[in-house]
Amino acid sequence: VTFQRPADGMLGVGQLRTPFGQTSDDDTKYNAWTLVLDAQNFAGPVYYTLPQHWQDYKWDPSLPDFSTAGMTSNGNGFEWNTMEVLALSHMDYPDTQYIKLPRMAFPLDRPGANTTMLMAGFRSWTEGALYGPLQAALNGSEWDESSVLQYDDGQIDPCSGEQDEPSDLSFMNLPFGIGATRRNQRTRLCPAYLQWGSSANCTGGWCHVPEYARVSVNAAGKPTFISPARTASLPSWARSLLTASLPAKPADNIRYSALGSSTGTCFSNPGPADPKMYCTRTASGTWISYRWYRFVDQPALQRLKLTAGQQQYMQSRVERLHAMLESGGRWLKTPEGMPQLATIDPALLTTPPPGLSRGYVPVALYEGAERHADCAAPSGSPPPKPPPPTPPTLRPN
Repeated sequence: VTFQRPADGMLGVGQLRTPFGQTSDDDTKYNAWTLVLDAQNFAGPVYYTLPQHWQDYKWDPSLPDFSTAGMTSNGNGFEWNTMEVLALSHMDYPDTQYIKLPRMAFPLDRPGANTTMLMAGFRSWTEGALYGPLQAALNGSEWDESSVLQYDDGQIDPCSGEQDEPSDLSFMNLPFGIGATRRNQRTRLCPAYLQWGSSANCTGGWCHVPEYARVSVNAAGKPTFISPARTASLPSWARSLLTASLPAKPADNIRYSALGSSTGTCFSNPGPADPKMYCTRTASGTWISYRWYRFVDQPALQRLKLTAGQQQYMQSRVERLHAMLESGGRWLKTPEGMPQLATIDPALLTTPPPGLSRGYVPVALYEGAERHADCAAPSGSPPPKPPPPTPPTLRPN
């Protein structure tokens, strides 16, 4: 997910069990884990995971998995991963390396604060908090989103009393001093946050991670110690890092395509409801291309080989869901004391074409650094200019 810049704020995330995947009233064998988001400009369900997703990747088919009825989830976690860095070493100094990190900064919770909240408000609910009311609404009962997933109705057993648990940030599994301490505070919000000290580089409401670091390595080349390095302290042999650029991934490495030779029959049979290719460019510069499908005609569902009756059951329920969502409201309730919510990149928010507002979904077919050739002209673009007239050919009499 990309965010409107500057990307400042919290994102509400829920992995919740819903009845979205049912193909009949008595189809309750599997869990349908559903991603629900809560942001400034979007609130509600995004997708649910097919049971086959979990079953496809099991090393032992006889074991239970997240699709198994009765299986529960303990929530979410997060981490930095696959971070690109530049490293320099010198043959005369085999025990030392200098590295360049991507530019990173953390927003302060509010003006004058010295903390950055990382995660807070964790809760788990019983089925009566969402699954039951949602099932009734999809079957035709009245829907009231204000009554579901009430924050104080959620359970969070480990979070009680007042206690801080300081720990250092780390990089390459080594403590990395950036002037902050991570704390887990046992209060109503159960926040995990960074508390910035006087040595931190905090300006304009943001605290900046050092861009350069000195790494000590042992004879086997394994890092043993890492510390921030100021630009003025870089030795002459490492100062080329100041002007060096971090490696960019080739376009082919970040590209997804279900078009051309990559297209399976599930994309064209039954096929999209609107053949037009819609395209958008995200805040990160990536292009996404998509088409609109009737819900039960989308490629991911074709492997289920649904009967006509099952298709009608699912389609009517998703049309009712879309009608419910038109009234707005928030499924996840932002608790008091939370910093402002983040704003999702508007390029990721789609508007259905006329006549496709209920029961139709956008399906991404391409993502890459370049705009796909099949993209329709952007809305409001002027028509192409006609070619200049060809001058008459003069022929002698």
